[in-house]
Amino acid sequence: MEAGPEVKPTLSTAAAILQTKEDFFLAVQHGDLDVAKEAVEVAQPRLTMNGWTLLFAAAARNASLGGAEVLCRRLIARHVNVRGSDKKGRTPLFYAAESGHASLCAYLVTRVGMSVDDEDDSGLTPLACALKAGEIDASVTLLRQGASLGYVNSKGIAVYQFASEYVLGLLQGRKGQWVKPIGTNRKRSLRDSQACDLVTLEEWAAKRPKCSAAGEPIVRHLADRVIVENETHAVFVPLKDPELRKVRLLEKGLVLDQARLFQSELFVHAMPPEHWADTLGTHSTESVATNRIRRVVQSTSQDSETIVAAVCRASGHIVGFSRASKRPFAELYIETLKVQAGHELQGIARLMIQAAEIEAAKKGFATAKVGSRCLRQNVNAQRFFKRLGFTEVPEPANTDLHSPLVDCIKFERAVAVRHRVSSKSSM
Repeated sequence: MEAGPEVKPTLSTAAAILQTKEDFFLAVQHGDLDVAKEAVEVAQPRLTMNGWTLLFAAAARNASLGGAEVLCRRLIARHVNVRGSDKKGRTPLFYAAESGHASLCAYLVTRVGMSVDDEDDSGLTPLACALKAGEIDASVTLLRQGASLGYVNSKGIAVYQFASEYVLGLLQGRKGQWVKPIGTNRKRSLRDSQACDLVTLEEWAAKRPKCSAAGEPIVRHLADRVIVENETHAVFVPLKDPELRKVRLLEKGLVLDQARLFQSELFVHAMPPEHWADTLGTHSTESVATNRIRRVVQSTSQDSETIVAAVCRASGHIVGFSRASKRPFAELYIETLKVQAGHELQGIARLMIQAAEIEAAKKGFATAKVGSRCLRQNVNAQRFFKRLGFTEVPEPANTDLHSPLVDCIKFERAVAVRHRVSSKSSM
């Protein structure tokens, strides 16, 4: 006797199948599409299991089964919670990306408002999940929605490092679909790629605060504010708002300088300014960063940092700044050091480090050595520290896969025994 045609479950048979909570989740994630649709219609919107709502199950549905986006849209229309995360710290977007649902990823980001750069408990972002699973269409979609390819997670690993060389090659081959073309109108619509490139970073670095006056602040009549000086420049503690804003502008310029070291890398085509800033030691928001600088220069606490700036005598313009902090083992650590282009070979950096030592002593820092780190990629910075008498300090090798944005070389030298402090200034 020949077997009859396969009979698909009807709504009535589907209802008979859906007896327990587990049945609903299995049907939505792994079941026939008709059964899954029926499960979505009859389930309570607040139904949860192991930290999941049915929206998670639908997003994690295997692409070969089809219907993931249809199920998710219907669940959202039925007011299933879209804001929560599961026990792994993941939103449904993670599972949509991992399962290769490209159009669903776009929907969850643009219409539901899920973040493309959330990080789960294992350090993965939705884009990292898609790359790790080899889902190129979903990866391209997330990049077009502004996901960061260079984002460095809490473990020091960048998103692109979760992809195989083969997957990165495919992503490179499809750059035209997610990279903003050079020389085009930079105004973006929702249909354009939202990927942030070096041009985006340059625009961020050059942008002045709305409240700042046009042009450079002119610093004159420093009097007793001068800490150290030479024939062409003087170093002082910036206190006035225009001075602090110029320091902030230099700080952003330092972020851009370091980013340009990696301009040949694929990840620079998809990394927003806030991720560059966070990874390289500052904050992307103007008010937050400027207020932080203000707190440092106004504080006299023994545990605080110190910030100094260098001014050109001829122009009165601030052309450099340095931020240092107290570290364990009697170390004065140079966090940042920036000299504006055109002033590099005039001894400004040496003066600012000396001034940082003096200011640290005034604040009561007990220091015996000065230390700093520079990116392994930054060969010029390494030469600079060696010229100033710093020596490279071997550090334990890290066997983990770390981003080149956090791969640094440590330098140290002893604190100078004596400082020649100017008692008067002609400025």
